[in-house]
This record gives sequence, C-alpha cells and structure tokens, in this order.
Amino acid sequence: MIAAVLTTTSWVNGGSSSGGETPITTISAARTSYLDPAAKSGTHYYRVAAVNKYGQSHLCGEVASVPAPPPQSPCSDAGITVVEDPAGDQTGAPLNSQLDIQSISISEKSASASAPSQLTFIMKVANLSNPVQPNSVWTIFFTAPNGTQYYVDMSTAGAGAGAVFEYGHTTTLASGTTQQVNDGSADPSSTYSADGTIRLVIANSLVGGPKAGDTLVNVNGRTQLLAGADGTGLLEAIDSTAAGRYILVGNAYCVGK
Repeated sequence: MIAAVLTTTSWVNGGSSSGGETPITTISAARTSYLDPAAKSGTHYYRVAAVNKYGQSHLCGEVASVPAPPPQSPCSDAGITVVEDPAGDQTGAPLNSQLDIQSISISEKSASASAPSQLTFIMKVANLSNPVQPNSVWTIFFTAPNGTQYYVDMSTAGAGAGAVFEYGHTTTLASGTTQQVNDGSADPSSTYSADGTIRLVIANSLVGGPKAGDTLVNVNGRTQLLAGADGTGLLEAIDSTAAGRYILVGNAYCVGK
C-alpha cells in the first residue's frame, strides 16, 4: 500500500525493480491510499505524480514496499524468537565472529504424539564456518517453573575432534558465585550448521518437566572462549544477551503442524 495527501488526481507508478516504475493507475483527490493487487510477494517500488488542469507534476521520491515476514510458529523448525542481540558486539570483533550471538529461539516441533516431550533451543551466531572455533562454549540459560536455572550448550573446549552438546543446572556456592553443574549429554539430534545455527535439543523431563502453559523465564545466551594458548585456563565471556521468556504450547499441539 502507498499513501499520499492529494489535492488533485494522481498517477501511481509502480514496478518490481527500482527505477523501473510505469503508470499503473490513477486515483482521485478523495483517496489518500492505493492497494496494489500485484504486490502480493516480493519488493515493489512506487513513485507518485499529481495531475491537475495545468498538467502533471514531477514524480515524488521512490518508495519501496517490503513484504512482511511470515508469522513465527513454535511448531516450525525456526521456532519463536525469544531474544535478539546486536551483531558485531562480541569481544574481539571481528575475530570472534563465531561467538557473536544474534538471536535465541525456541521450538516445540514434534513429529509424533508418542515422541518424548522435547524443547529445541536455537542459538544463531554470525557463522560457524569450518573449522568451528576451538576451546569455545555456546550456552543458553533458562529458569524452569520449579525455580531451577538450567542450561544447554555446545562446547569445543576439550572436546577433541568436534563439538559436544550438553545440559545441566546452576547452583550458588557459599561464596555467592554461580557454578554450572554438568548433568549429561543433550539429545543426539542436537547439531549445528555453517550458517551459525546451533540446535540444542533436550527432553522436558531433564529440565524440570515444563508442560503446556508453563513459562520459561530469564532465557539468555552467553558465549565463552577458554583463555590460554594451551587450551587451559579460565573461560572468558565473549558475548551475552538480554533475557526473554517463552510460554510452552506443548509438543502435542505441534503434531502435524
């Protein structure tokens, strides 16, 4: 749709390429908008000219209609975006681009009603081109309805030949510091791709058993790099995100969707 304040009739010029607009319709002074039926997909470009008894004005500046992105669904592979993070804000940019978090999403896509209830946590980083950065950890934290903070992660810190996918919970020590406790391996379907998408799959029963209608709070991400040339030492924070929340719809809801 395009809009303009009109005092006379106007020519609407449109097209699918910038600078290639041609006249497509004339609208009266009583109308202040026009819906282009051809603009159902893709980007379209427009320029408007006013017309009165003295002739036609110069065309206005070019404007573009950008199609709205498809609605997100918890039942899709992409899931629902819970957190967005600015690109290029990681420590050591651009060297640590593989640790530059861009977003965190959650999916409850399920192929079968009989399958175990699972959550898929999706972290998108700038890239994970080969080789994946060694001595690094990509972690998503969240707090379940039982009040426990859990995490899922991908790690190449001491992983040898490749990445490992794990889950666990955090605990507060007497000193007041928080410590991560590794509880085991995430689901074997956990994976990553070169475009920077990390998929961390975990059974609901392993992270407090959240069910449909429950809310995960304080969902946030962090990437870390093991300091020290020999792969030993402390984990240095490279990027972190704000916190979001997610309301579960339940895997059963997503069957067949």
